Amino acid sequence: MVLSVVVTLKSCPSCPSCSEGWIGWEGKCYYFSDSEANWSSSKSRCNSHGASLVELNTVKELDFVKRYKDRTDYWIGLRREKKGQPWKQQNGSLFNDLCSSSNLIHAVMCQQCPSALYIGQTSQPLHKRINGHKSDIRNGNVQKPVGEHFNLPGHSIKDLKVAVVQQKPFKNKVQREAAELEFICKFDSVKMGLNRDYEWLSHYHR
Repeated sequence: MVLSVVVTLKSCPSCPSCSEGWIGWEGKCYYFSDSEANWSSSKSRCNSHGASLVELNTVKELDFVKRYKDRTDYWIGLRREKKGQPWKQQNGSLFNDLCSSSNLIHAVMCQQCPSALYIGQTSQPLHKRINGHKSDIRNGNVQKPVGEHFNLPGHSIKDLKVAVVQQKPFKNKVQREAAELEFICKFDSVKMGLNRDYEWLSHYHR
């Protein structure tokens, strides 16, 4: 499959502004190419510029790259030999895909309402839990706090953001729920946020 290429220079906070045609963000320079090439050729072309195919290390960086996606697909610095095998970075190291991670505490956030925070726990892979939240939103399930909030006037599923709050080897659901409750109290997501299932906590001071 032939796609365009996005490359990034190494971080250089003290360097002057990026070259013409490049976009500066968070101390790096990014180039979104209109040229078409396969993954290997794209990687070689990046190297010739002293750069590399972009490796998405944070959700924030992913959101930045997605802004320029438009109708074009880009190569990034991940590759696997065949379907079913793990994704690897350009240096051969395994890619840590948080969306495939499980047994964790996660936070649901709204881009429009900073205080609309929902803390949850799951034993499932995170992407399945995210799909559950999205299903509640699309189906207008206002019985669920996330579904209710993102169906408010002026809101949409595009405002949904999800982040991993804690991932550790919880032995069971009880341990996950204890950690979940700790973060609900820490972020006060009952009074200020969307954890209305824990309304009894509002009677207690942090």
